[in-house]
Amino acid sequence: MELLIQRRSSRRDLASATIDDTIVERYYQTRAIRRIGESFEKDNERKSLLVMATGSKTKGDENKRGRG
Repeated sequence: MELLIQRRSSRRDLASATIDDTIVERYYQTRAIRRIGESFEKDNERKSLLVMATGSKTKGDENKRGRG
């Protein structure tokens, strides 16, 4: 019970959380993170399933294939 009380009292506002620009480089990533935070605050729920794209090509991958 004490743990639940402590979690509620230490909860931070996710909608206005600082986003590290060294990790999130594209505007649409920042927008997605903001909307998730806003949704969590609006619904008062912090559990979610996120589906993210994977397998994007990088410059290193393109160079290995001789396309870069």
